Amino acid sequence: MSQLKGIVARLRSLLRRDDAETRMDEEFRFHLDMQTEKNIARGMAPADARRQAMVEFGGVERHREGLRDTQRPRVLSELAQDARFTARALRHNRGFAITAVLIVSLGVGVTTALFSLANALLFRELPVPSPDDLYGLQEVRRGSSSIGIEGRRISYARYEAYREAS
Repeated sequence: MSQLKGIVARLRSLLRRDDAETRMDEEFRFHLDMQTEKNIARGMAPADARRQAMVEFGGVERHREGLRDTQRPRVLSELAQDARFTARALRHNRGFAITAVLIVSLGVGVTTALFSLANALLFRELPVPSPDDLYGLQEVRRGSSSIGIEGRRISYARYEAYREAS
């Protein structure tokens, strides 16, 4: 159950990034204020106490990055960041964006059409009970051509006539 709560918290932090950042800032500010008060209680001047608290606390940005890494998967945050950057770049170059969208959609359409054709011709079996038993018939006429034999397919009506005659 605790894993489920962790997953829900991470998803929530992905969707509510600004809220998570605000809570993180408040948390860091609280810790710095507490350390500053301890330093003042030891007899330091307020400005020196604040500076010393920041030195003891360490780099705030380092802590922020560490907390961000534990709150959400790095891949998703980088993907979201890349998507925002791409959207910004395409918004500034509308001609390029339109061209890119048209090229991608044309590529997807051509790929879909070719796969549909290949699927129908190469991968699916013929819609008959036993496709291995299919044959084609040709009429053969002896002629004076250089090959010696001419052949052409016969129509179904002619096939029926041959069948009745045999």
